[in-house]
Amino acid sequence: MLKNKKSSTILTIVLFALAAVTILFPLYITVVIALKTPEQIAQSVLAFPNKLHFENFLTAIEKTNFSLHLEIH
Repeated sequence: MLKNKKSSTILTIVLFALAAVTILFPLYITVVIALKTPEQIAQSVLAFPNKLHFENFLTAIEKTNFSLHLEIH
């Protein structure tokens, strides 16, 4: 009985770990790519950026006219 409970606990931990990686890894990639320059992305997609590059967000806001949808003038 104790062996089954231990196996069940280990299986649960492994499944939760896989679920966490499945959710968090794409989120990490999305944030890291959003904060990089194109040159930094070309060097390494997975590495954290040397310098944070927030201009990508400004460009996206300008190109999509995001402020118009928020009624910010």
